[in-house]
Parts: sequence; C-alpha cells; structure tokens
Amino acid sequence: MQLVRGRVARGALISLVIRVTAFALAFLQAIVVARMLGPAGYGVFAYALSIAGIAGTLAVLGLGPLAVREVAQRAGQGDIARLRGFVVVAAIAVLAAALLASVAVALAASRSALFAPAFREAVALAALLVTPIALIALFRGIAQGLGRVVLAQVPGDVLRPAGLVLALGGFAILFGAPDISVALWLAAGVLATATMAGAVPLARWYAKLPGESAAMRDTGRWLRRALPFGGITGIAVLGTEANTLIMGQLAGPTETGLFQPIARMAPVLILAVEAVAMPLAPRMAEFWASGERDRLHDIMRKAAVACFAGTVAIAVALTALAPLLLRLFGEDFLANVHLVLWVAAAQVVNAAFGPAAHLLAMTGQMGPRVAAQVLSVSVQIGLGLLLIGPYGAEGAALALSAAMVTWSVSHWALARYRLGIDTSIFGVLLGRR
Repeated sequence: MQLVRGRVARGALISLVIRVTAFALAFLQAIVVARMLGPAGYGVFAYALSIAGIAGTLAVLGLGPLAVREVAQRAGQGDIARLRGFVVVAAIAVLAAALLASVAVALAASRSALFAPAFREAVALAALLVTPIALIALFRGIAQGLGRVVLAQVPGDVLRPAGLVLALGGFAILFGAPDISVALWLAAGVLATATMAGAVPLARWYAKLPGESAAMRDTGRWLRRALPFGGITGIAVLGTEANTLIMGQLAGPTETGLFQPIARMAPVLILAVEAVAMPLAPRMAEFWASGERDRLHDIMRKAAVACFAGTVAIAVALTALAPLLLRLFGEDFLANVHLVLWVAAAQVVNAAFGPAAHLLAMTGQMGPRVAAQVLSVSVQIGLGLLLIGPYGAEGAALALSAAMVTWSVSHWALARYRLGIDTSIFGVLLGRR
C-alpha cells in the first residue's frame, strides 16, 4: 500500500506533468508547421513523419518495451551480469536494425512507385529520422525499467518538439519560412540531439554497474522474447499512423493536413492512462513475478479510478477548447471541430476499461496481447479503407474511434479471462477483483 501511495503515485504525478508539457509542445510544433507550410505542406510533412515513425518503431525489434520488464526484474533481483548483457545486446541490435531500416526507406522512396509523387522526396529525407527514433524508444524502455520516469520521457517527448519549434522559429527569423525539405532536415538534427540527451545519462549509469564484462549468452532468448513486443509495437504504430497513410493515398496532401490536428489531439486524451502506466508497469512485472497478487490487485483498482477520472476531465476540457485550438492552425481547419467530440468519447470508453494492455504485457501474456492489437488495427484499417474515400476526415475519425473501443474492450476481456483481474472502473464500482 505504501508503495502505491508513495513511489507509484509520485511517479504518476511526475509522468502526468511531463506528458502534459510534451503534449503542449507537440501541439505547438504542429501549429508552427501548419502555419509555415500550409495544409498541403503540413500533410506532406506529417506523411513523411508517419513513414519514419513506422520504420523506427519496427527497428526497435520489441527490445524497448521488453526492457521495461527485463531491466526492472534483473535490477530487482540483483542479476547485474544479465542486466549488463541485455543492455549491450539491445543497443547493438537496435542500432543495426535502424540503420538498415533507414536505407530501406530511402531506397523505397527513390526507386519505387510505392509512394505518390507528392510524397517521395519528403519520405526519402525522413529516412534520416529512423535511427534516432529507434534509439530514443530503446532508451525510453531502459530508463522506464529503472524507474527513471523523467529520463524515460524527456528526450523524446519534451526535447524533440521543443527543439523543432525553436529550430523552425530560428530559421524563419534568419532566412524566412522554411520549405518541407528544410523542416525535415531540422527535425533530423533535433532528433539526433534528443538521442544524445537520452544516451549520455544511461551510459553513465551503465559504466557504474559492477562487473567488467557483460554476460551475453542469453542473446537468442532475449531476441525471441522481444518478438511479441515487436509485433505489438509495430501493429500499434501502424494503427496510429494508418489514417494519415490512407488519407495521403486516397485524399491527397491537403486533406491529410487538415486531419492532422484531430490526430494530434487524440494523444492528449490518453494522458491519464499513460501517466499512471509509466511508473506502474515495472511494479506490475515485479508483483506478478514475486507472486504478490494482493498488491497487484490493489494497485490495479487504484489505477482504474485514476485513469477514468483523469480521462473524463481531459475530454471535457479538450472538447470545450477544440474550436479555439483548431483556429490556431488556421480557419480551414475549423471544419473538423465536431470530430474532436467523437474521438474524445471513444477515449473515455477506452479509459473506463483501465490499463489492461499494460497488465497483459507485464505479466507475459503476449499471445492475447498481440491478438487484441491485431483485432483493433484491423478494425481501423478496414473501416479507414471503407470510409475515408467517401467521407474524408469524418471517415478517418470514425475508424479511429471504433479502433479505440475495440482495443480497450478486447484487452480488458483478455485480462479478466487470463489473469482473473478486472482492470475496469466497473470492477471497482461493483467490488469485483
């Protein structure tokens, strides 16, 4: 109980502050880019970032999410040799995969008809972003496993958008408004800087670990364990970026750009869930591994209340502020203001079922976790292909909302069936375990 009131609660509060700051900065970045590039240019920029994000996430090979569980367990057990080995193996594997993915993206953009002509040059430049995106994700997982909430989030979530806003603003003052190519070059430089900000503290931590050499004999086992996480994160990022990619192909740059503010608002609606899950995930793994089921039930009940209450408050505020926020992008973007309500309602339903996905992952239930992820992304892509063509942004919002509800309900049902734990607010209200 004291751990929940102290360590996890403090971590959740710190995480929430960081995530709110990160969202504000990311939103400011989106406004700056939209204002400088216009709806069509913003659409091309967002499309290129989507490709880089997918490639970078796949290049992590699942080792970033696995690090949350592996680092927390090894550090808790004092198994320093395997802890050192895991970090070395993960760093080498991710760096190699990311470099290969960067080359693959550049070649695909320049030598194939996979991308529409309007996007090819931007996608080729976005290949520069793949490696830092992958490394930041790995460093995030290691830092989260160590319980270092600030280090886990600040490089990618705070420094990245803040740096790009400053870089774009500085360039505009000195040379005038940048074009798409300049914006992507600046994004690459900012990402490289953010990567170093995450790497240096972790390198110092690693250097202080006792032992002269890392035990790397478990390399094959670690890579196999990472595969389900890789599948989950790959499917998740595909779902996140599916609407942008489908709209780019079916509706063109302008419609893609006009939908981006809605897509950028969606993450703020999961701030409460993610803020709670950030410090809670290592504790889930720890309590499950040690057989402390009562402590696990206790923290999950508290997490359900915090997730739901926080998400409702955020949804109400965001819906009320939506007209003002969209006007910051430009008058053209106000046509989609009603879509904010649709997405907000879906995220409230999502939060009502609690952090079931994190629980399944941290307790080793990767098969069910992957199945639920595949189902939700299939719903989003299927509905996106069906609805975006005739209905544009409204079709994309409907597909996104349906996927959110499918995601939350399926993970909750699997956690209830496989683990016997009700992660939802309904379980708390009805007194279920």
